[in-house]
Amino acid sequence: MAPIAGLLVEYLVVGAMAGLWAVPLALGAIASHTGFQKDLASVIVASFVPALYLVGMMCDLIGQKVTHPFKQLIEAEVRRKYGEGEVSSQQIHAFAVAYEPALAKEIDTRSARDRIARGALVAVAPLLVYWPPTPSFRARSPQYSA
Repeated sequence: MAPIAGLLVEYLVVGAMAGLWAVPLALGAIASHTGFQKDLASVIVASFVPALYLVGMMCDLIGQKVTHPFKQLIEAEVRRKYGEGEVSSQQIHAFAVAYEPALAKEIDTRSARDRIARGALVAVAPLLVYWPPTPSFRARSPQYSA
């Protein structure tokens, strides 16, 4: 998968996970607004996918900022243990692209998985404190009405 297309899919996946809480929250806010104009509904629907993409990007950025200090600690421990000098991940990737293309592809695949995992961690964290309301289907079902 091309890197740009991969990022698009990764951010949409993370945004969709955040949509578990964000969409019901947004719909509740819109529905409770007394001055909502029905002709704005098409604009809201059209902005749905780009909004999920942006939410996915924000979740990934927050996840990267949260996990980066841990990555630095692990890298420092490895350098201390094995006596390695400071080598950036970009240098490692450039070496892999030049000399080991299969390794470079594996690094890219794992990077995509890491991006989805850290974004998903942030995307579902609000569900720990906010669970979206669900409609009561039981009350609307004819077999349950007495």
